[in-house]
Amino acid sequence: MTNRHSLLKNIVYSIITVTLLFLFVEILLRSIGFSISIENESLYDSVLGDYKPNQDMINNMYPELKHHIYINSQGFRGNEFDIEKNPPIIRVLLLGDSNTYGARVNNEETYAVLLEKFLNKQDKGYEVINAGHSSYTIREEYEYFVEKGFKLNPDIVMVNFNPANDLTELSRQISWRDYLRKHKSYEPFKSILKNLALYNFLLKNLAHIIIKTKTFATPQVDMNLINILSEEMSPIEKDLMEKYKDYIIQLNKNDKMQSKKLLFVSYPSYEQLNYKEGHDKYQRELISFFEINKIKYIT
Repeated sequence: MTNRHSLLKNIVYSIITVTLLFLFVEILLRSIGFSISIENESLYDSVLGDYKPNQDMINNMYPELKHHIYINSQGFRGNEFDIEKNPPIIRVLLLGDSNTYGARVNNEETYAVLLEKFLNKQDKGYEVINAGHSSYTIREEYEYFVEKGFKLNPDIVMVNFNPANDLTELSRQISWRDYLRKHKSYEPFKSILKNLALYNFLLKNLAHIIIKTKTFATPQVDMNLINILSEEMSPIEKDLMEKYKDYIIQLNKNDKMQSKKLLFVSYPSYEQLNYKEGHDKYQRELISFFEINKIKYIT
């Protein structure tokens, strides 16, 4: 009986010690300003966007790159808009990854906002909707459009191609949208964790390790699959490019794309910008493909 009582006592003391240690570390981190806010990527079938609706925050995952994020009531990054399109409006729907979404920039600095301002300087009446989403590639963009995007009745669908992300992330065995849905049940628990400075401290340092070691916490993605700076595509790169093209064909020929203009925007990766010529193999391959299939594009 004494041993049992002693064991119980030790367990209680251990719990108290761990709790006090946790509180001490949590208070210490909060006192030095280590409290992180990041957007919630969970998918909600009740809205037409692919982010959790009604988010308004300052993302400070990287203090030197603090930025304002507003996700509207329909789950899109950007201001509110009427789902029903008024006839004079020319609606442009942007599909893409984190570059389209606007990672690490304020709402007013996103590609969608800047494009809308530019278009309306030329001719009034354009409305640009930002359906970009971190970690998406052509597969997720196709899935999103045939499930939700077409309901917005866009006049123009712009798909953005970034070789560094789009090909490697296409190597996943599972769609990122399916991955998010699969883990949605953890959201209440994750929401609690995201409010803890200690959790965010560990998360941020893990992110630095991931970037430094090039190991990524996304399902089955190997960032070494492609070599952006080589002049010729490897067999793996060719396979991924063919897979990318297949999704373009599916999107272009889908019944829900009828009467809508499809426009691809291909831009160089960060690595490619450092070289003048000979390192645009992916863009050259796509341009040839677009011209053969009579798909409009911008490079």
